[in-house]
Amino acid sequence: SLLLLCLLKHTPHLFLRWEGYSHRLAGACHLSWLLFGTSFLLSPSPLVSSSTTSWMYQCVMYDIILGVLGTLTTLTAARDFPHRRITNAPGQSGTLSHVAIVTQNEMIEHSFYQGLNLVQALYLHGMSWWNIHRGEEES
Repeated sequence: SLLLLCLLKHTPHLFLRWEGYSHRLAGACHLSWLLFGTSFLLSPSPLVSSSTTSWMYQCVMYDIILGVLGTLTTLTAARDFPHRRITNAPGQSGTLSHVAIVTQNEMIEHSFYQGLNLVQALYLHGMSWWNIHRGEEES
């Protein structure tokens, strides 16, 4: 609820300005998807069936959409805020230093790690499925 209050307070600045609109829209979709996932965990939806396999498919789809939205958000930031000519002092990172600015290369690098997070989530889901199916075959 604290997050929602902060979001409501800053909505005009965050989502209604034209500059960086596609990034703001991607960020709003990403945030909405995270909030949907949180509410889904707190109060099970009628979409959830009692089947373990159905629940697993829903979790995989949620993670895929989350990963795509996270990657899209970072790529739209790189496009909407092209900091190609920004150079920080040696050893400074735009995300780690309060005086540095995030460069476009750092934004693109961040999108790579967002994609890597998606691959890792899919790997973990795959290993879970493999263990479940292996256990069914042994039974």
